[in-house]
Amino acid sequence: MGIATILVLAFGIFSFFTLAYPIDRAARAKSWPEVPCTITVSEIERSRESGREQTHPKLRYRYEINGMPYDGDRVHFGAFDDVGEYDGVHTIRPYPVGLRTTCRVNPYDPEDSVLIPEFRGILMPLAGAFCGISFLISLVPFSMVWWRFFTRQPLTRKPPPDFDA
Repeated sequence: MGIATILVLAFGIFSFFTLAYPIDRAARAKSWPEVPCTITVSEIERSRESGREQTHPKLRYRYEINGMPYDGDRVHFGAFDDVGEYDGVHTIRPYPVGLRTTCRVNPYDPEDSVLIPEFRGILMPLAGAFCGISFLISLVPFSMVWWRFFTRQPLTRKPPPDFDA
């Protein structure tokens, strides 16, 4: 297997797990039943990593399935979502503590829930970049094959000047 094959395979696997899987989960979650839930925590969490202050939204909610209480913390699908204080505040503002709303719950796994069954976050713009890069990567070999095999122009060379036929 060549280096190019390994790189394309690695890029495909990375793209699947960072883009396709969360998008698929969000699409499936739209069909999950809506369950009443109550917001229990809505705050900006601050931490220090590598000497820099990091902020992340912390949002938790409680819901019941068949009389059993469950806690959830997924707001929406998407990795690296809502990083930074502006995005964090934007995420938690509509969900104050005590708010009664609905969340979607996986009928096959009641611990799996989400408030907004959508794919959001910083990776959404990156999805377009990944698609564009994938297109460009596939365009190069395609154009090389097209030029070589479908232009029907024979590769001719002029004979050397001292060549007698």
